[in-house]
Amino acid sequence: MMREGIKRLLVKLGFGWVFGSGEEIEALSLSEIEPIFLTGNFDTGVALGEYSISGGVTRKRTQLGYLLHKFKYEQDRQAGKILAVLASDFIKAHPLLRSSELILTVPPSFKSRAFDPTSFMAERIE
Repeated sequence: MMREGIKRLLVKLGFGWVFGSGEEIEALSLSEIEPIFLTGNFDTGVALGEYSISGGVTRKRTQLGYLLHKFKYEQDRQAGKILAVLASDFIKAHPLLRSSELILTVPPSFKSRAFDPTSFMAERIE
């Protein structure tokens, strides 16, 4: 019981764990991500960081990429909550983003999907 309370507190502070399939992800905080500012026909675009890195012939998921995969493809809502906290904290930490009037999500590729990760995130980003 105490472990769950500690995990909830750490998630609120910008840290998080994802448990599933016997795997555990180490704590991930805002200070550990390396945001990528995007260019395009818009004022500001940002990705929270690299989702995978090259490992020679193959690519390996980063910790952020693992969270995204768990959330998007395995419908792991705890991973989504961690990502929402990271996104919220990132927005609050950057004056340009904090003063934004609108944040747009990319529509899902498969509209027939029972779980809509973009709506889930949009409802939780503060």
